[in-house]
Amino acid sequence: SDVVALRAAILSGEDLGNIPEAASLYLTRGDALLSAIEQDFLSGRQLPLETLEGESTAFLWSYVTYVEAAAERFRAHLADKEAESAYRTALDRLERYRTARRPDAYAPSDGGNGDLYYDDNAWVTLALCDAYELLGEEAFLTRAAEVYGFCLSGKEATTGGIYWSEQESGYIP
Repeated sequence: SDVVALRAAILSGEDLGNIPEAASLYLTRGDALLSAIEQDFLSGRQLPLETLEGESTAFLWSYVTYVEAAAERFRAHLADKEAESAYRTALDRLERYRTARRPDAYAPSDGGNGDLYYDDNAWVTLALCDAYELLGEEAFLTRAAEVYGFCLSGKEATTGGIYWSEQESGYIP
């Protein structure tokens, strides 16, 4: 499909001028969608809003989704310094969710507050691996390994699965 061709072209570093016209359309629409999200949810803020109806900032899971969208925009436009800068800014602001209580993990709320969720931190791990792949900076890989270690700390001994949150696992700080 055209989407598969677009993803393959982006991941291989292929000149996007050589991809099928329909895939180019998906790329154009993706850029437009991310720009609209940034305009509506982020404009003038350090972190995006969770919804347009309120003033609360995005929860970690929502924010990591935005970081990954910024990563994909940068991956599609590697020579674009503005896309790189926006991506780096998104990564820097991810640190606002880092918790002092457990430095190897990220909390659901801005400021590092709240119960820690293993699944949210798994998404952070993937985003940090992408950052390492795209930017080549060892610090992102090191950080990903730390957060992955936190995720594994939620392993349930009997089944081998991972709990959803620290609270569910019985760990109460």
